[in-house]
Amino acid sequence: MARLRNGPPVSNKRTLIATLGYCGTDGARPCIESFNQDDAGFLMVNLRVPDRSYADFYLTINRAGELNRYLCQKDEAVPVNRTCIGRNLPLGEMLEFSLIAFADEQVLANGQFAIIGLLLATPGVEATEEPAMTEVVLAEDQPLLLDFPTPPGPPSSSSYPNPDESYPTPDPGPAYP
Repeated sequence: MARLRNGPPVSNKRTLIATLGYCGTDGARPCIESFNQDDAGFLMVNLRVPDRSYADFYLTINRAGELNRYLCQKDEAVPVNRTCIGRNLPLGEMLEFSLIAFADEQVLANGQFAIIGLLLATPGVEATEEPAMTEVVLAEDQPLLLDFPTPPGPPSSSSYPNPDESYPTPDPGPAYP
């Protein structure tokens, strides 16, 4: 016959942990929108949460066993946006991200990411409605894709493509009466 243990009851209640991913069309879970670096050199992780009543949390980033804690603030203008600020980390390393609830220290979401690029703040420029020119820094093994306007077609001159040479005008063929 089995003996019953004395002591507090053991709860079988499991907390569901959301998978933290990059933002897309699914608004049902927290997600990462972007990584920035402010003018003081701190890492800024921009997150979106499912709704404005989502629990207050802080972010931890585990880098090879070293746990870094980031304070997260709600964007008053857009309540589903959060910005977490903390120690800058190197680009390209695989890092483990976790959202931890302030109320009970429960893990709300986690995922693994490599920071492959940062938007850098322009020093000395105040925030305006139109953002200042930003520079994107990529890890060495990431391609840089730029969107350039389509160049205009060839000039209508008969000296195309070399303006120093004349090209014969093509014979239009016989004229028909």
